Amino acid sequence: MGSDNSSSPDTNPSRSRSPSNNKVAALLTCFLLFLMFANSTNRTATQTSSLSDSDLQAEMNALAAEKSTLLRNINIMDTEKKTLRNNLRAPLASTSTTSPPPPATALPPTPPVTPPTPPSPSIAINTSGGPMQLYSSEFDSSSNPSVVDFPCPLRDDPDPTACKLECEDATCSRGVKVCETYVECTHVVYGGSKGEDLTGKFVTLKHEVVKEDLSALDNAFAKWSSEMTKETKPRTYVIISYGGSGSKMLSGWISDLPKSSVVTVKHMHDPNPPNVMRTFNRPLREATHNGDYRDRHIPGGLFSKDTALIPKDKYDDFRYVYIFKDPVEGLVSRYGHGHCVHVGGDCSSEQNFPTLDQYASGGKDSFHISNFFDKWTTSDPSREYPVLAINYHKIWDNVPSIVEALGLPASYAQSFPKRTETVRNNKTGSKEGHNNHSEDVREKLRGIYKSVRDNIFTMPAMTVI
Repeated sequence: MGSDNSSSPDTNPSRSRSPSNNKVAALLTCFLLFLMFANSTNRTATQTSSLSDSDLQAEMNALAAEKSTLLRNINIMDTEKKTLRNNLRAPLASTSTTSPPPPATALPPTPPVTPPTPPSPSIAINTSGGPMQLYSSEFDSSSNPSVVDFPCPLRDDPDPTACKLECEDATCSRGVKVCETYVECTHVVYGGSKGEDLTGKFVTLKHEVVKEDLSALDNAFAKWSSEMTKETKPRTYVIISYGGSGSKMLSGWISDLPKSSVVTVKHMHDPNPPNVMRTFNRPLREATHNGDYRDRHIPGGLFSKDTALIPKDKYDDFRYVYIFKDPVEGLVSRYGHGHCVHVGGDCSSEQNFPTLDQYASGGKDSFHISNFFDKWTTSDPSREYPVLAINYHKIWDNVPSIVEALGLPASYAQSFPKRTETVRNNKTGSKEGHNNHSEDVREKLRGIYKSVRDNIFTMPAMTVI
């Protein structure tokens, strides 16, 4: 082991402690030999008095054999250790004999470093779970014929057929935020270029037309085969809503149809569906037929409770239609003390009736719209007639199917009214001296009517209740 210590020093830093390792191994070996010798001596001393000469000699021979075996194993370990050390040194020796590196050559001058340009505001395209977001340069209407414009009350552009909003920040966050509040909105198309500051530019919300599979209605019609058919014949149409839901539009259009299809139209705001059909009281005012549907008078109100019953075999001569819309826009469209009374709300006195801004901040459904919606969209075994529930937001994708379900000739679909929405936004509210049309008020109302809105978002264009 001395020859190992006199050899050239190991220059591998990872092996710099090998001499110490050798000393430790030698000490361990001596310690083991001492223990064995002490043990054997002890054992021999305690057993000498009871052993014969022959037994003693055999014991001494066994100890000598054990000692010889231990020394042989130590020699083997020492040999393996030397071999391992030589193998570790071999790469270092080959490295030390390599030729020196070639002289360095001059490198070309390093070009000046240009600091990175700060990124421009960018818009996330096609965000997960949200509307499709595109720039106008990326959107081709001819290759996307099913993606169309739709009107909205918040629009800032005079075009009545489109929903164009003015951007208020660099990324036009308002576009996505408003889009997510509309049942119809599926696309957000930015007017600027990618990476451009969009403040003051316009964003257009669009709608992808989806014609629903309404074949499930056939089963519902089969269930009510006597009370509701698709036969085209003269009927009385009873249109029900909680107001601001397109009921005047639907009532006005039907009332203008030929008398061969329409006997009369009733416009009701009753939150309680009657279990049976009864005749209607004579209206105080007859229906008007001139001008915009929204400005017409359609007789209605509450259902009679003491008039004559209509025979069950005549139920198909009537079509009860419940039309519903996002109550947030419904209230922004039609809010007042008189309307609160019509729908059976908690209205207090007219003098103490809150503004819509105050109503929204109160956080309470005093109009009982949620109850109204639930009663007319929930099946009731005690009710003897069917109700055709129509989702306002999905009408224009499914007009032919709706006309058929109303029991009207298919050709009438061509005269169905185009969709219109009266502008009600921050600007109109400011001109009228109130805050009732603001997006802040709408946000508060969405909190009050969350459950109703969730249902409206998922319900199909038509349901038979």
